[in-house]
Amino acid sequence: VAIIGAVALVFGVFIAGILAAIAIPAYNDYLLRSKVAAAELRVSDLQASIELHRLDAGECPDNAAIGLEDPDVFELGRNGADLSGQGVVRIGGNADGRCTIELTFANADPQLDGKTALFESGDSGWDCSGGTVPAKYRSPRCRAGDASYDTSDNTVSP
Repeated sequence: VAIIGAVALVFGVFIAGILAAIAIPAYNDYLLRSKVAAAELRVSDLQASIELHRLDAGECPDNAAIGLEDPDVFELGRNGADLSGQGVVRIGGNADGRCTIELTFANADPQLDGKTALFESGDSGWDCSGGTVPAKYRSPRCRAGDASYDTSDNTVSP
């Protein structure tokens, strides 16, 4: 009986080790995707303000034009969720007249800190595939190289 118990214990430890080797990295990736999703949600709140300013003034705003600090720092936690970390937002325009939102992660995780997510306005909506955040942490609509979405109905157009 002791031998059977010892063998069962060895196999139990072996199986627990395999499960931990799979589950821990998957959970860490889930946490990073949650932080990026919180930041994307914050950016989507800003896009309407940017579009309104561009319609009124005929140009892309900067942070101050829509009432933000330069740079604007926000916590990634939202609605009581403590995701820890911060996003730093800079708003402006680029050479071809498209409005841009650059979000830089800080104090979130070593794999995200210093990485950027770039959102650019275009004729068919906002392109959210730019920046240095790895695609596996982005929302599905922001993973494709040519994905853009219309902020009015959040649909993706190829």
